[in-house]
Amino acid sequence: MTFSKKLLVVGILATAMSGCMREYPKQTTEIDNISAAEITRLDASMHVDEADGTSLVHYNPLLRGERTVIEFESAVHELSYDHRKQLDAFLSEAEQYTDYAVVVRGHTNEVGKIEDNTPLAEKRTKAVATYLISQHVQPARITSESYSEREPAVFGDTEYGLERNRRVEVQLTNVVQ
Repeated sequence: MTFSKKLLVVGILATAMSGCMREYPKQTTEIDNISAAEITRLDASMHVDEADGTSLVHYNPLLRGERTVIEFESAVHELSYDHRKQLDAFLSEAEQYTDYAVVVRGHTNEVGKIEDNTPLAEKRTKAVATYLISQHVQPARITSESYSEREPAVFGDTEYGLERNRRVEVQLTNVVQ
């Protein structure tokens, strides 16, 4: 191989290698929107133990906690027998914790008018919260939120999507102190 060809090969390799050495910013993907309240809950769920001069940080896994989704028939807000059994199973999981809160989020699908869907989501949320209270969950532990059709679980107007969006999400979280 002639000198010019060797020089060309070395030049190409040097160029390729210099491209590999360039630092690119790490690519990240946002997989969850974490609100300030959730960050506060995370901070509250951590505590430090001093054991033999060593600091150990323990994380309470409740931050994202147990969760159940109650799906409703169209224009219905009353709890069925199956809904109550589902909530009872959720509550039996909650009993293993001493410090917890329950967040109840009511939703509707996009069928109908927003003026009708908003009160329907509120009635669904209230039905679930009322049942939880009847099962001896302290009202102070329950936070209720109604989103109507504004936060669909599934986009689109397929029967599957409409059914998934008629729901109340019930989630166990840490108590913010």
